[in-house]
Amino acid sequence: MSYFLCKAHFKEEAMMISVKLTVLLSVLLPAFSQEVTISTPLGGLLGLRRKLLGNDVYEFKNIPFAKAPVDNLRFEKPQPYGSWGNTLDARHFGPSCYQDLTGMESFLQNTNISEDCLFLNIYIPHHVSTESNKSVMVWIHGGGYYTGQAQLYDAAYLAVAGDVIVVTIQYRLHIFGFFATGNSKGNYGLWDQILAIQWVKDNIHSYGGNSQSVTIFGESAGAFSVGLLSVMPQNQGLFQRAIMQSGTALSEISMGSITRDASSQVANNVNCSQSDPGELTQCMKYVDANDILAEQGKRFSSSLIQIPFAPIIDGELLPVQPKQLLLNSSASRFFKSLDVIIGINSGEGSLMLDFFLYQGGQILLQFNASDHIPKRILCDVLVPDLANVMYNNNTDIVISICDKYGAALTRDDLSRDILNAYSDPLFMVPAVESLRLHTGNGNGNQFQYIFSPQSTIPYPEWFDGSAHATDLYYFFFPGTLPTDQDGELSMKLLKYWTNFAKTGDVNGVDLPKWDEYDTSTEKYINLDINITTGQLMFKDRVDFWLNDIPRILNPSSSTRRPSIQTSPTNGKEDAMTISVKLTVLLYVLLPVFSQDLQEVTISTPLGGLLGLRRRLSGEDVYEFKNIPFAKAPVDNLRFEKPQPYGSWDNTLDARHFGPSCIQVMTGMESFLKNTNISEDCLYLNIYIPHHVSTESTYLAVAGDVIVVTIQYRLNIFVFFATGNSKGNQGLWDQILALQWVKDNINSYGGNSQSVTIFGESAGAFSVGLLSVMPQNQGLFQRAIMQSGTALSEISMGLITRYASSQVANNVNCSQSDPGKLSQCMKYVDANVLLEEAGKEFSSSFIQIPFAPIIDGELLPVQPKQLLFDSSTSGFFKSLDVIIGINSGEGSLMLDFFLNGGQDFFQFNASDHIPKRILCDVLVPDIANVVFNNNTDIAVSICDKYGSASSRDQLSQDILNVYTDLAFTVPAVESLRLHTGNGNGKQFQYIFSKQNSFFSATPYPDWFDGSAHAADLIYLFFPGTLSTDQDGELSMNLLKYWTNFAKTGDVNGEDLPKWEEYDTTNERYINLDINITTGQHMFKDRVDFWLNDIPKIFNPSSSSSSPSSTRRPIIQTSPTSGSQRVYRNELLISYFLFLMYVVLCFYRSN
Repeated sequence: MSYFLCKAHFKEEAMMISVKLTVLLSVLLPAFSQEVTISTPLGGLLGLRRKLLGNDVYEFKNIPFAKAPVDNLRFEKPQPYGSWGNTLDARHFGPSCYQDLTGMESFLQNTNISEDCLFLNIYIPHHVSTESNKSVMVWIHGGGYYTGQAQLYDAAYLAVAGDVIVVTIQYRLHIFGFFATGNSKGNYGLWDQILAIQWVKDNIHSYGGNSQSVTIFGESAGAFSVGLLSVMPQNQGLFQRAIMQSGTALSEISMGSITRDASSQVANNVNCSQSDPGELTQCMKYVDANDILAEQGKRFSSSLIQIPFAPIIDGELLPVQPKQLLLNSSASRFFKSLDVIIGINSGEGSLMLDFFLYQGGQILLQFNASDHIPKRILCDVLVPDLANVMYNNNTDIVISICDKYGAALTRDDLSRDILNAYSDPLFMVPAVESLRLHTGNGNGNQFQYIFSPQSTIPYPEWFDGSAHATDLYYFFFPGTLPTDQDGELSMKLLKYWTNFAKTGDVNGVDLPKWDEYDTSTEKYINLDINITTGQLMFKDRVDFWLNDIPRILNPSSSTRRPSIQTSPTNGKEDAMTISVKLTVLLYVLLPVFSQDLQEVTISTPLGGLLGLRRRLSGEDVYEFKNIPFAKAPVDNLRFEKPQPYGSWDNTLDARHFGPSCIQVMTGMESFLKNTNISEDCLYLNIYIPHHVSTESTYLAVAGDVIVVTIQYRLNIFVFFATGNSKGNQGLWDQILALQWVKDNINSYGGNSQSVTIFGESAGAFSVGLLSVMPQNQGLFQRAIMQSGTALSEISMGLITRYASSQVANNVNCSQSDPGKLSQCMKYVDANVLLEEAGKEFSSSFIQIPFAPIIDGELLPVQPKQLLFDSSTSGFFKSLDVIIGINSGEGSLMLDFFLNGGQDFFQFNASDHIPKRILCDVLVPDIANVVFNNNTDIAVSICDKYGSASSRDQLSQDILNVYTDLAFTVPAVESLRLHTGNGNGKQFQYIFSKQNSFFSATPYPDWFDGSAHAADLIYLFFPGTLSTDQDGELSMNLLKYWTNFAKTGDVNGEDLPKWEEYDTTNERYINLDINITTGQHMFKDRVDFWLNDIPKIFNPSSSSSSPSSTRRPIIQTSPTSGSQRVYRNELLISYFLFLMYVVLCFYRSN
């Protein structure tokens, strides 16, 4: 519905209503009106009482619910108006929201327009009393988001006929309501509607209304708005019922596909084309409204189905398309909880006919619409437009629609079918699809209708049906209807609608029975002079759009994205390799398992999956792999937040792992079975013990958990941050994966209210970062951080922006315009980016070139500052946490030395690490990066860790410098910050079993401890362990971890007692062959970093605020959280450091 159709629609409404109504209202209303004053908590109101059909109706108009959205409030969310000082004159309507009313001056009583227009009007039947507790109906007017006014709709008759309170609201229109460029996110019109409904919820009691019985209803763009508001779970509680007349959220014209482009064009045309987004928006706020109005009326598209300014995906109200929201459990639950009426008029195609007859369309296209519409208009104009906008210009679709709607033998039938080709995909089919998505697993009732009285507008004789917006006469202006039969139909409609508003059921005394809609019979009512009922409305046409068209789009019966396979050309190897021992497991043992594999198919709300069932330790485990949670982040989606994938139409092949996210795998080809890499890699894998069920009985067995492993973008592809790219895309990937789990895991037998995220190394850094983001509240309840927390110096990217700029410059994307730079980078060959990202950007040991950064959104400040802020630390403290380290984390540095570093620095690491490496290499690096090159700190660290008398101990101490800075101290600090004023439990551990599973080179004899990542063997590959004692340790770890996932407490039968951590005793467990416990882990070393170093760094201050010391110590009293028992527990594993993970589950008996 383009500009022409938007304007034609409202002009049609105004003409139809006003020709008959102007005299009626101007003559009769003054005679029946009396002034009346009431008091409310917001202030007094002077309104009107008038007689209608022998009943009193109280009207209070022009009540402000928001401050004037002008100047600096233009293109911003509305601000609540609050109270007014003196008695408010509520006798007259206020101005309409700013719009172009050219040509409608003779039809409208009130042609005043203003940006200060956010008012509502209240119609109260019989009397005003706070004791009345009447149900409330909130009307949202239509007009293609382009035009419209609340005054046009006289809601008094509806209020009296049904004994309900009716509220009509205004909201910003066209560019003023939906401008979206610069810093403006759009959707201000929707925010206005939400604030108006919030006002009703908060204040309607003062007018005799029941805030717990609110129905929102609207027509055309008003129905689109009602539909959109009904798929936003954040609106829970604002309304309980919804009526969508000629429109739903699923219509192609409910959203603005060209809104951002149109906004940019207007900004450019009024000389607000600044490259800085904030400056552009600020400029637009002060452009004269008439200048904006003149520019907004220009044509931005020749399409008949593209509205230039309309709701868009904004990442807040609408994070994804409405249909994807309805496939999301949280959004669909809210939608399904509502009672709904959804219907259409039988002649919705009149919108297109209006364009032909009244907006010059027939002249432009050279035909006479009064005679007929020729087939060429269908096949050469309308259908190519539909195919281009909706189906990516698919020519097979064009042919199919043309054949379907162009086969009529008579010119009259052909003309009607052509209008149906417009109205079916935009009105009728979205209505059916919305009803189908509403049914099942919800408390809401649903009713379908078609409104069919023949329109009296002077349309051609061949036109048959009730034109778009004809139903409005019967609701708001029954006094203008031509016959008594029309009046009787009007009364029935008013009764149906108000019965529904009061009870959620349309039916009542003396009304024809209206059966509820269900997906089996799809019953509907035909609202005509003679009311009838039917089933499967326009079944043949619905099946064409919902069955035939998808098959044309997907002839292979698979909606799976094609995988883009690439191989890296070269680049520095900076990933750990996997041991030969583990390789034998992957190559030898897994084929043995595969001999006992059986295929299994399950159904989920997103679609069917073909997975595998295999035997493991005598038990069944179900595996579903390569499940997409996000669209392929390629081309224009590269370096952007991930977009939810949604559903798949056919059964998804989930038997095999997909490609890894694109990365350098040089040197690992011999260790990995799958070296396929791709940017299209945002998949997850699900492992389910015993059997798949949405019921919870099988999870009563102790130790059973569902495990999900996820993938996310890596290296430059995940943390690129320059131009318009804000970075942290990998964290967004992880959050979207968690949201997918929350929304969908119930279909696999999981409990979305008992989710544990856990990870190792960079995976633990990610878990830590996600745990300090209060916006993740509800996505998970527990967190395990193995060898890493958010407070580690290497959890964040200190040089990420610099490295990103360097890569952009090296691939010739160094444009000064941020948007052009990012756009350029989106289309650079992935292998070229991979090569450039592998270059050295820093000689530091503790600077990761591409890592999370302060982005002002996910991470507005450093993690430690978030944990010091009481408003953000509450979420972290509410979580149950396990935080620990391996005793030999410094193996990461030893690996570097053994694999080339010792040659560069001219020493033999197998013999020992000389003190000069500590004092001349490592410590200066730490002092420079962490402590602003403070030489006193460098001397202190060198003295502390360089005093050992033996070379073996010195070598071990040098590795401990790295271990303590990056792992030990951040773990202790995180635990201290977690204790007190929260419900979450906390447990500390050290994993000490001597090993070096993940080293490509044997470690020297002097190395003592459990190497970084060695714990992974005990959690995921116990079959590779060499002794029964190692197997028993593995068993204990699995029990601790899964006990924790289920209850928040690690302890259980036959397990050594693991005391909870508190800041007084700082108890921890030592996970070794012989499990022991201790207190104050490495106290001397921890005190050095948390007490001594801050004094050196800031000798004048004893404060422990983040600004005065680097690592403040927090002393609090421990609290014990209440015991929580859940079933269907869920572990989400993050393995961000290792390149390949095979995950198995364990069940304890």
